[in-house]
Amino acid sequence: MKTKLRITLMAVTLISLASPVLAATEGRVDNSNYLAWGFLGMCALIVICQVFPIVSMILNLIKGSSADENELETATSKYR
Repeated sequence: MKTKLRITLMAVTLISLASPVLAATEGRVDNSNYLAWGFLGMCALIVICQVFPIVSMILNLIKGSSADENELETATSKYR
């Protein structure tokens, strides 16, 4: 009796948890027009334009830190 009750409770729990999955049978309707997609594209362009200088600066820092000590020149002043 306990086994039958346990199996029934597990089946009811599984069915109740799976019901939202079965309810979503229709495809997603996308009512966005070209203006909304253009706005999102401009936002992405702004973000990329702000990230590009940061990435290039980090790459230059890495390149500068890996330079040999012999390659570095000391600053000299011609007005001594």
